[in-house]
This record gives sequence, structure tokens and C-alpha cells, in this order.
Amino acid sequence: MFKYIVVGKGMIGSAAAKYLSSASDSVAAIGINEPADLKKHKGVFASHYDSGRITRILDSDYTWALAAKRSIEMYSIIEEKSGIKFFHPRGCIKVVPDSPEKQAYIDANETIGNKLGAISQRLTADDLIAQYPFLKFPSGSIGIAEKITAGWINPRKLVEAQLILAKLNDAQIINDTVVRISREVGALSIETLSGQKYQTEKVVIAAGGFTNFNNLLSSEVELTPRAETVVQARVSSGQLPEFKNMPSVIWFLKNQEKLEYVYVVPPVQYPDGNYYIKMGGDRESEQRFTSLDELNNWFHSDGGQEGVTVYQKLMQEMLPTLKVEQWLSKPCVVTDTVTEKPYIDIVEEGVYIAAGGCGAAAKSSDEFGRLAALCAQGQHDPSYDKDAFKVVLKDQIIDHEIEKRKFKF
Repeated sequence: MFKYIVVGKGMIGSAAAKYLSSASDSVAAIGINEPADLKKHKGVFASHYDSGRITRILDSDYTWALAAKRSIEMYSIIEEKSGIKFFHPRGCIKVVPDSPEKQAYIDANETIGNKLGAISQRLTADDLIAQYPFLKFPSGSIGIAEKITAGWINPRKLVEAQLILAKLNDAQIINDTVVRISREVGALSIETLSGQKYQTEKVVIAAGGFTNFNNLLSSEVELTPRAETVVQARVSSGQLPEFKNMPSVIWFLKNQEKLEYVYVVPPVQYPDGNYYIKMGGDRESEQRFTSLDELNNWFHSDGGQEGVTVYQKLMQEMLPTLKVEQWLSKPCVVTDTVTEKPYIDIVEEGVYIAAGGCGAAAKSSDEFGRLAALCAQGQHDPSYDKDAFKVVLKDQIIDHEIEKRKFKF
């Protein structure tokens, strides 16, 4: 019998397993390894099957910025202890149209960044042209740059590193899919697809968009898995030097129907050996999922082709000299919460949740895993409001107004 079992060994789950195993010698993490062929895979998926995600401290929300800062401070420690490099400090810029509303957004990023010690620089339209000549934005655009602490991470490598550290703490890492959690006398019973059964005192569910779909909870939580599409532009080896100083980019658009912003990750080498620039965004037209079959069908697709056309046009507009050798499109799933922050909370006796990344949790996954481990141990970090990560169940009546973030990034 285990003291703790973590269901899901993605970015948050692997971090939770690492931190729990540093406090207990009776920890297991159960989740599948990345399938060799996603198109043929019939089971659950994970959000870390990727090689490039933006990381940065700057944010218009203090809680998100603090979680990012705490995680980024751990990157070098994780890399050193695991022997795996996953952080590439290439910087990140946020670019917006010059308007009072967007000026206020940049002001908020700067104020919160300064409070947390992030090194940033306001960017005028002339600064953007002078510092990033290979990038092109609409006339009058302004922005803010974060260096040193920003850039991109390889989520595959981060998960690998976290699991190595969990193993060093004697955690058991199990390649399987949890299909049911039930309550027995004095324990929780964990059943897997392979027919195995495990008993545990406490379970932390870090199953992302699959949280409500696999008999994991007796009460569904208010989570919305949502489709997003990403495009990747293959960059020739000859053009790589031109973009060697390219930062990660978050670009707020003007007059773009159903699309407020796009994010861009600079050239990253993927498992096929090629380098790709990636673009995605928050498209209002993408579908929401209400069943396991819908979610799996989406992961077997190439994404939404309407979004592909838009992203290709925007990438070529932003990188006018880029000669694309090949375009790829891939499905992505964002798991939204009604609070627009992850749920890290107790759901029922012995059952805890750490899910709902809202499309921005990869960079902060180490901190969210740490907070999940604290929660499962009955502790709370007073740096955060006690209700910052409170779970909302589907059958709960919300009797207060939830303040939505004006901009997610």
C-alpha cells in the first residue's frame, strides 16, 4: 500500500511525484509513456508531447507570475540534479497595439515583474525594429521584453528530468492508465487498464483534460477541455543563423476576428531532427469536449484547418524573410477552469486534484506540482491566497462573481 499515488505523469504530475517522494518513501506515479504513434494510439494523451513551450515571469496576474518565478528559479537545480537540459533562456517579448487598454496591460506586466525581480525593458515601435529586425509588426506596435529568466522550455525533457528525480527519491514510476478509483475500507483502490490494482492512502489526480472522463472522481469538477490548433513551419539549416537571436513572442492582434493573440516559439529542434517555428493562439471557434471519444478523435486529427490558414498568414507576416520548407499542423488541448487558475485542492477525503492549466501552466508546472504535494500533505503556502487554487465542482452553486483575467498572457 502506498502513502501517495499520483495519477498522471505529465508536467504537473511528475513534479508532484518528485516533491511527494522527497517527503515520503511510499509514492507512485501512474501514467502512460508517450505513444510511438499518436495517430494510432487509442488511450489517453498528455499535454507535454511537444519540444517547445514559452516560459517567462511577466504576467498581468500576480499569482501566475509568482508561480512562474518560483518554477524558473528551480530550472537550473532540476537540470543539474537530473543531468537533462530543458531550459533555453532566449528571452520573451510581448507585443501589443498602441492603445490605452494595451498600455495598461504592459504597465501591469512591468509593475508585477518589478515586484518579483524580473529584468524587463519597455519597447517602443523603434525599439522593436532596431532590436528585432527579422520580426515585423504593424506600425505603432509597442511591447515589453523579458530577458535572462524567459525563453522556452522542452516539456518532454522537463517531464523526463522530474521523473528521474522522483526515481532518485525511490518513487515507483508505473507505465499504465488508471481507469477507476474506488473507496475501500481504510484505503483508496486504483485500477489500471492492464488489470493491476494498487492501494493508497491518498491520491493526487493530475490528469489534465481527461480528469472528468475516466471514472477518476465521484463528482465532476468544472473543467472544460478545449481544442486549439498549432502550426509548425520547418526552417532550413541555412536560415537558422538568421533567427538565432529570436525570442519567444506573444503578439496581441488588432482587428483579427475570433483571435485575440498568438504565441510563437522560435526555432526548436524536434525528434525528427528538423527545426520548427511554432505558432498557436486562443481561437474562439475551436470546439469544447464533453466526452472521452470527442477528445480522442481530436487528438487523432491534424487540428482545425481554419486555424491553420490564419496562423500561416500571421507567421509569414511576422517573419517576412522566412522560407518555409514544410508546414505541419497539430491538435492541442487546453483545459480551462472557471477561476482561470489551476485547481490544486482536496476534492473529497483522500482525493486531491492538480489540473486545469488554462493554456499557461507548462512554465510553472514545477511550482504547481510543489503546491499539489503540499496540499496532499495538508499544508498551504501562505505566499498565495488560500482560495487561489480552489476547486469548483459541477454541482456547486457559485454565489460570488469570479473575476476573469483581462488578458490570459
